[in-house]
This record gives sequence, structure tokens and C-alpha cells, in this order.
Amino acid sequence: MAAMIHLQCPSCKQNLEVADYLAGLPIVCKFCSASVPVPAKLNLSGSGQSKLAERLAFIQKEPAQSEDRGQKSEVRDQKAEVRSQRSEIRDQPRSVVARALATGVGLILVAGIVGLIVFLNQENEKKPEKEIVQNKPIDPKPGPVDYQPPPDKQLPEKRPPKDEPKHAKLPASLSPDEVYHRLVKSTGWVFDRQDMAGSEWVGQEDRPGFGSLKIVFATSSAVILVPAKGNALGTWKRDGNDLTLRFQNREVVYSGTVDGRTIKGTAEDGQNRWSWSVTRGGKGIGTGVLVDAKHRLLLTNVHVVGDSPGVTVYFPEFADEEMIAVREHYHKKPGIAGKVVQRLERSDLALVELEELPQGVEPVVLSSKSARPAQPVLSVGNPGVSGGLWNSSRGQVRQVLHHQWKITDDVTGKVKSYDAWIVETDSAINPGDSGGPLVDSQGNLIGIAHAVHRTAKNLSVFIDVRECRTLLENYYQTIGEPEVRDQKPEGTD
Repeated sequence: MAAMIHLQCPSCKQNLEVADYLAGLPIVCKFCSASVPVPAKLNLSGSGQSKLAERLAFIQKEPAQSEDRGQKSEVRDQKAEVRSQRSEIRDQPRSVVARALATGVGLILVAGIVGLIVFLNQENEKKPEKEIVQNKPIDPKPGPVDYQPPPDKQLPEKRPPKDEPKHAKLPASLSPDEVYHRLVKSTGWVFDRQDMAGSEWVGQEDRPGFGSLKIVFATSSAVILVPAKGNALGTWKRDGNDLTLRFQNREVVYSGTVDGRTIKGTAEDGQNRWSWSVTRGGKGIGTGVLVDAKHRLLLTNVHVVGDSPGVTVYFPEFADEEMIAVREHYHKKPGIAGKVVQRLERSDLALVELEELPQGVEPVVLSSKSARPAQPVLSVGNPGVSGGLWNSSRGQVRQVLHHQWKITDDVTGKVKSYDAWIVETDSAINPGDSGGPLVDSQGNLIGIAHAVHRTAKNLSVFIDVRECRTLLENYYQTIGEPEVRDQKPEGTD
């Protein structure tokens, strides 16, 4: 057995053991694959030389010439054996080196494959730089991205879920305060027309033996005086706000000043002088709402306008951004004249065309659908029992239904029949609120105030918005308009 050489790998410090015939040759460390030189000086084990060393030493000596043939033969045999050993020595290092090189190459290939796998895994975990920019752009307004994913990584097409609504999300509901302040800009205080001809005025006169007073302007020049002690036919003339009435062959003269819906003045008959005052009468006092700014159309009730061909409308005025709600302020104003252009008796709806619109007045938007039970609502009106105007009332819908009902007119005693879609709410409405708007939480019109149940608690009736659309469609057909338009106030979403 060949002697062994013990050495240490200078790279990994592992102990190695190699055959002594590899002395002076480089080997490959089986632990780290580093090249390790074997020392040239043989580190032989034992006290004597190895058999291989003896043979190598023998080869260096010259054979003695005095040897006999037996010795020569032995020498030849030894030489042949040496040659055989030399061949073995030459073949063994080559075989060992080849195996070592093959092992090193195998290790290198394995290490390379492992490194390649790790590298590919790291690359797969990374995302393209442009894809990151698409997801989290640094620029709040990035330009078009020209990144195209490879065919095997095509991004899936984004499709909305089946239950996603087609329309954009509905705007958030407004607060009741916001709804009210938007709605009052559409709501008017409605009177019958203030033309003197055909109007009636009632009041008092401070004349001994008299008291109550009624003045009827029968025509544009004739007037009837109905004092406590009989009637008198006379003439009248108006110059601006100054009014003069003459009776009994012009011997009795009533002079006064028109101030909105009141007239105050003095009278004399050549001997006596007294004061008098009257207030314009008329049952057609209520509320209305602007629904079309282009055609200046106001929506109200038939029972508000009555049989009158026209009305007078007041819209709210403001001082230092505060709305003026005191009635007396508007009594001194002429108001805006309007002509009744459409009536729908069965649903108690009337349409008024105004001569003009004040600055800042905005039309209300008609809701595209009817109200729902339990839906919160808000209405605006001008109840006669209140000293203020444009009063608000909050509530909720109790029910929406098609209904037929009858109401007896308190003044004429006539019974009126109705057949329409209605909205029942728990809102508080009173005489004077009739014709006023009922809106949802977004300020869209869903009804018109009509009546209140006298025998039921918290049950008010509004005409449903679908009846309002029917009235408008009928009118638009008469003027050649194609359809009802939902107009939004300027500055709204």
C-alpha cells in the first residue's frame, strides 16, 4: 500500500491525505475545490524507505558490470518491473487529477445552477419600474405610460361588476338648512291680481252713524260704495298711488293712497270730514313655486288662483344676506303680475306665466321619481296664521297612492271632486301653504301642497310630482315644446 502525505488546505483549512506519489503535484481540495500544491519532499511514514522509493533509488544507480547472467536477468526483471511501476505512477496521477477535475466541474455546475435559480426568483419578485409609477405616480398628473407588458403577462381587462350601477353615485343629501335656503329662492307668495277693476275692498270709516265699509271697483271707471246705511254709485280715478272716488253728484269725495293691499284716506261731504281705510279682499292667497325660468312658469293650486285670469306674486327679498320675512314689507310693493295659462282641475294644479323674474330667483328641479314612505321631506309655504312668510315644515312621507276624494269649498259651498296621485306626509301645513313646494333631501320637487285632513292627526296631502309633469307636458304641447325639462339652478351639481 502506498504511503500517505498529510497536509492542510490553505483555503478552507481542512486536513487532506494524499498518496505519496503525488508529491510536487497540485491537487483539488475535495471540500472547497481550491488548488492545493503537495510538498515536493516526501513525508514518508515508517523508519525505512518505501518499496517504491527503493526502486526509484535503484533506477538512479548504474548496474555492476561484474554481474552474472542470473544477475543480469534479475536486473532485466527489475527494470521491467520499474518500467511497469513508472507506467503505474504516470497513470495514477492522471486518473486522480481527472477525477478531481470532474468533481470540481460538477460542483461548479451545481453552484451555478443554484445561483441561477436564486437570481431568477429574485427577478420574478421585482416589478418593472414603470408599473410602479402607474400604481403610485410621483407626478399627480402623469403623462401617458408607454409600458407594454409581455404577451404572457398581459394585464386583465378591467370590467365593472355585474351589480355595479350604470349611473354615477347619487350626490350626497343636503342639510335641511341648505335645502331651505335653496328652496326659498324658487318659492313665491301668491295673491289674486292687483288690478283695481273687478276688485273688492273692505274696512271701516270713522263717520258718525256708519262704521263698516265696502268698496267695489266694478269697471275701470265705475265704483260702488257700500256703507252701513246703503249703497252709492260713483266714479273713480287713479293717479299713481293717489285715488279719488266721487259719489252723489260729486258732492261726497273719498280721497286716499294705495299702499299695497290697503287704501287709507279721508272723506268729506261739504259739512263733515272723516277718515277711512280698506283692505283688498280675495280668497286666492297662497304659495307657488317656479318650475321653468325660460318661460317664467310658476306652479300652484287651482283653488289658490280661483277663477281669476291672473295673480300677483312676491318673491323673497334680502337685506345684508338676511331674508325679509315680514308681510308688511311686501304690502307696499307692486309684486309681479302673472297670467294663468293652464289648469288641471282633477289634481288641483294651475300654471302661471309671470311677466318677469327678479334677479336671483331660481327654478326648482322636478324629481324624476315619486317619493317613498318614510322618506324625509321639507315644505315651504305662507300660512295666514303666521306673521311671517316662507315658513318651513319638516316631516316624512307616510304613503304615496292614487286616490279619489271630494272637498267642499268653505266660501261657495260647492263640492269639488279630485282624482290624482298624492303624497301623504306628517308635515304641518295650514291655509296659505297651498301651492307650496314639497322637496326631498336633495331639494328636488316631489309634490305641491294641497290640503290637510281635519279629522286626522299629522296627515297632510300633497299632489304627487307625476301630476305636475302631466300639467307641464300639456302646456308644452300647446307651445310646441318637446318635453318637460329638469332645470337645475345655476351653481348646483
